Amino acid sequence: LSVLYFVLLNSFFKVLGYSAFTAKLLSSVFGIAAVGMCYLLGKRLHSVRVGLYAAFLMAVNPFNIYYSQEAQVYTMYLFSAALSFYCLLGFIKEPKSSSALTYGLSVLFMLLSHFFGFFVLLSR
Repeated sequence: LSVLYFVLLNSFFKVLGYSAFTAKLLSSVFGIAAVGMCYLLGKRLHSVRVGLYAAFLMAVNPFNIYYSQEAQVYTMYLFSAALSFYCLLGFIKEPKSSSALTYGLSVLFMLLSHFFGFFVLLSR
């Protein structure tokens, strides 16, 4: 039940036309964004060097490459889970109402991406 993915996919279809390329493009965009999010997570957790290593490993990860070529929700879920962890770390570092709101919105994004987001949320 990936509500947000299908809403975005429908928007992609309306803007770019109905084709297999358009269906796969959304997953590719989220797969590439997940590489960038891995960099940001590694940088926030340790250093720029660790962020670059993490981004490299995600870029060559066979699962990320495979699912970035499928018209499936999994890369959006990967990106949203990484984004929510990134926002959680920001909230822990600076517990302000703006960082709490950002974290809450990222969790909502993750939960609307895939119902397994509840398991990620419970793991914290």
